[in-house]
Amino acid sequence: MRSAAATAALLPALLLGACLAHGPVYPAGTPGVAGLALGSARDGALLVAAVYPGAPADRAGVRAGDRVLSIDGRQASRMTLVRAAQRLSGAPGTRLRLRVQTGGLAPRLIRLVREAPAGVRPVERN
Repeated sequence: MRSAAATAALLPALLLGACLAHGPVYPAGTPGVAGLALGSARDGALLVAAVYPGAPADRAGVRAGDRVLSIDGRQASRMTLVRAAQRLSGAPGTRLRLRVQTGGLAPRLIRLVREAPAGVRPVERN
């Protein structure tokens, strides 16, 4: 069971997912996924721990080991791992911007659209 604070934090994303006038509508509470898992480096930086094959992050070129510099314009170095994971979640069909850096290369901005997890089907509209 979710705490009241956790439910309140998810409410805007759930409402947005249920109220979109275009695109599919998923059952209430369906989380959108970017298709990546986070971890932290010894220096506290957020890292991409894993990228799921075929997911939005994979298709956008995000790779395991990339440093996450920002999530939706918010500096990742000021986020806990839990807060960063919360920022990655949202309703299917919503947009997500990540600034990542691979090795010593220049940082790059990645734009993703969250998707419903595999196996979750949209509900039919009347």
